[in-house]
Amino acid sequence: MQPTTAEEFAQLAVKLELVSAGDLDAAFGELGGQNVAPEALGNLLLRREVITGYQLDRLLRGDTRGYFYGSAKILYQVGAGSFARVYRAIHRDTGGILAVKVLRSRYSNDPDKCRAFRHEGEMGQLLRHPNIVAIDAVGEEAGASYITMEFVEGQTLRELVKIRGALDVPRALDVIAQLSAGLDYAPRR
Repeated sequence: MQPTTAEEFAQLAVKLELVSAGDLDAAFGELGGQNVAPEALGNLLLRREVITGYQLDRLLRGDTRGYFYGSAKILYQVGAGSFARVYRAIHRDTGGILAVKVLRSRYSNDPDKCRAFRHEGEMGQLLRHPNIVAIDAVGEEAGASYITMEFVEGQTLRELVKIRGALDVPRALDVIAQLSAGLDYAPRR
């Protein structure tokens, strides 16, 4: 249910383990009390970096799912394809940065798509190579299949070429060598 008061917003944020009681007390103190709009409370928590914009938008809509997948707390979306969305997340225990790939909800009732998605993750868990993203966990949370993995900063090869244009020969050979090393390793596992 969409929160209509700051108190409802606060209760939802605490229930979902996104905000501590101490953070709320400090925020309400700065706002001069609880008689404010939920958006005002949310925006203050956003400015204080207690929650992210992704979390704020979902909280204001009253969404209760999609904040956690296994040990990963979702911060924001970083990519999307036709099959899945990818999020930047933080590990609840270690504080490490992760990527979380979540199968789109339109495929959650398709057993073949779910099985293929899980298989991708399970096969990926077997691979440990510097040129292959390390997969941490494969699971399901509230009917959504997900894969948690190493988060790699940077851009895709497509983005690199789009921004910089064609790669010079030494750089192109380096990229090809890295791709080849990962592709050579994978089928042997």
